[in-house]
Amino acid sequence: MTVKSLLVYKLLFNKYKICDDWSFNPFKFSINFRYICKMNKKLKLIAYASILLSFSNLSLADNVINTRFGKVAVTDLGDEKVITINGQRISHQPQHSYLSLDRKLTLGDKDVILIEGVDGTACPAQYYFLAVGKQFSRITDSFGTCSDLIKVQKTNNKITVSMPSYNHISESQKNRRPTRFVYEYDIQSLKENGKIIN
Repeated sequence: MTVKSLLVYKLLFNKYKICDDWSFNPFKFSINFRYICKMNKKLKLIAYASILLSFSNLSLADNVINTRFGKVAVTDLGDEKVITINGQRISHQPQHSYLSLDRKLTLGDKDVILIEGVDGTACPAQYYFLAVGKQFSRITDSFGTCSDLIKVQKTNNKITVSMPSYNHISESQKNRRPTRFVYEYDIQSLKENGKIIN
């Protein structure tokens, strides 16, 4: 949150004369602005800050995870989403409209981040494992059925992600494909229904 951001919000209020004429208010869908118009200057500043935080922190909170070896983050550069470890880009970058750091798990001396890549309704989700260690990082190729209904489990030496087959496939594909897929990851390899795929 910066003073500049707060001033931009204040200018928007003044430019559109939100408090002078509510009937021409471009933000009239949000009742929050009605209350802000009735506040004194000090309370308005606090209100501006809370609204900006609700948008900025909501998106950033899911995109930073602390590991034993540093901070893993997703940075939004507009047209590009970049995964970094302690501020340094990883070598292989997934290409998706949105990336989410889903959760952190531990396998021995490595921390493992499950990453979700989102593009649209045709394929709502693809997944990646990012393993982080001391002077070590490795990300898998994408995996998944496009379903975002996953179940994650961890045993002593592997992480298992299971999910159903995605609905948007042809009838002929449905007859040939399993109804449920299980992915097993142990740092060294990634398996789909028992077959090594990465």
